[in-house]
Amino acid sequence: MNIKRMLKLADVLNEVDPNHFYINDWFFELEEGRSIADTDTGDIFELEDAQVDPVLDPKGLCKHTCNTVACALGWAASIPEFRRAGLVIKDKTPTILDAKGHVQAEGFRAGSIFFDLAYDLAQEIFSEDGYPEFVDSGETITPKVVSKRIHQEIKNFIRNQKNFVKSLRKQSKEYIKLADKLEKEVANVKE
Repeated sequence: MNIKRMLKLADVLNEVDPNHFYINDWFFELEEGRSIADTDTGDIFELEDAQVDPVLDPKGLCKHTCNTVACALGWAASIPEFRRAGLVIKDKTPTILDAKGHVQAEGFRAGSIFFDLAYDLAQEIFSEDGYPEFVDSGETITPKVVSKRIHQEIKNFIRNQKNFVKSLRKQSKEYIKLADKLEKEVANVKE
């Protein structure tokens, strides 16, 4: 897990207006007069001609006046630092580009690679499937909910890494004891 990038995304999500966040779509622009509440009608997904390259403010985030709506991974692709590192929106999809501009990965695979996450974890963080308690209750998955989830996953990762290190240390001690025992046995064998 790239903790630095995950923390940056969590911080950005805490600043995103919930009216410009929709976990079920990478990136789109609302028609004039529509709101994020209209997304459940299905009409929103007919916007084939919508602007797909975000309009950025001085901080590098999408200007809310442009009616841009994105999920967490879509918002990640609007962060200038991440864009310079190759995570961009291409054809309304988060995409990783190499230095020559060639597509390396798209969608959840791009999120998995960019944030150094297992693919399944990227799907859980960046799609509504990872938030069944919200889906089941009909509650809205907001940017702050995803930010909180990112912080929880970072805590889990750090805890798992600490446990792994403890296990390695314990195994190392056991291997050293075993090596010492074998060394003594070999020393007692006459050739």
